[in-house]
Amino acid sequence: MEGQVLVQAPLPASCNCGILKAMQFTVELPDDLAGQVIPAGCEPARAALEDMAVEAYRAGRLTEHQLATVLGMDRYEMDGFLKRREVWLDDSPADLRREIEVGERLWKKRQDELASSGG
Repeated sequence: MEGQVLVQAPLPASCNCGILKAMQFTVELPDDLAGQVIPAGCEPARAALEDMAVEAYRAGRLTEHQLATVLGMDRYEMDGFLKRREVWLDDSPADLRREIEVGERLWKKRQDELASSGG
């Protein structure tokens, strides 16, 4: 006997994609493997949707914004979700240099504020 998981991915009302408002499909898993594929305590449909969506993001088929839309998360929830899934941003060396420069400027500004306030 095989278990079935119905996966639904509702599209946001702001999506301008014609009649299609959501996609549904069924995944059939052998019962003896379902427990290994779907983590204990997780809703099977949500786990399948998250797994599928994060793999599409890793493969570059979804942007971070699209991933957040599919999963119904805001940017802070998405950041935590990606970290839990060990999905890291693909920053270029120029992006990292810019982050370092901004961090150094903010650090200097804060040190100057503390020095002027006597703290």
